[in-house]
Amino acid sequence: MMTMKTQQNIHNQGQTMKVVICILTFFLTACVLNSCFNIGILSSMVDAAEINDRHRHDKKQTSEMTVEYTERYQNPNYFYSIEIPSGYVCMGDPAPNPNHGCRINLSSTDEETYLYVDGSYNTTEFIEPFDDMMGIHLGSLFTEGMKIFVLKRDSILLDGVSAEHIVVSYGSDESKEMIVEDITVAFRSEIIYTIKLKTTHSRYETDKEFLKKILMSWKNEISHISQ
Repeated sequence: MMTMKTQQNIHNQGQTMKVVICILTFFLTACVLNSCFNIGILSSMVDAAEINDRHRHDKKQTSEMTVEYTERYQNPNYFYSIEIPSGYVCMGDPAPNPNHGCRINLSSTDEETYLYVDGSYNTTEFIEPFDDMMGIHLGSLFTEGMKIFVLKRDSILLDGVSAEHIVVSYGSDESKEMIVEDITVAFRSEIIYTIKLKTTHSRYETDKEFLKKILMSWKNEISHISQ
């Protein structure tokens, strides 16, 4: 039969083990995210489906399931608009689907080369919205053998709205070419805006000029909302 002292020792050992596990978990998380991604530690747990939904325009779209916009795209639900360069089409979801944004394919031969704009309500309650979003997004790319590099990060204004900008490159030894993602995320009240370019390393300098046109044309449709 256990003595009171023995029970106390077992209890103390159990508490010590819990503390050790917590410390190891913290440092492992910090190591992975700071060393591999260099953009900070995830500070909240979110539903993976919601993150996938925020990148809904990553999915392949066909003419049968889209609405095509030319010249200008205006979003009345999330209060923003962009000008669409001549010769390009921005494809969005038809009613009754939610109208968040649209996607422009930049290559007729490569469906993974595109730009999209998106507006969504911030229902995730991120503590550090940009770091948390990017940590989860880049974490989804991280597989065995994958190399991820943060090429640039800075703060900008998107038509007066505070935004964060990041450029990342990733690929493995088996990849034919490194992929580049140039992502701008703006925050206004409870709304998050995303402008993302995904392209190859060889195309990036050219496609970056197209992205600049979209960023310069992006309009804050209701400037009276508190930022």
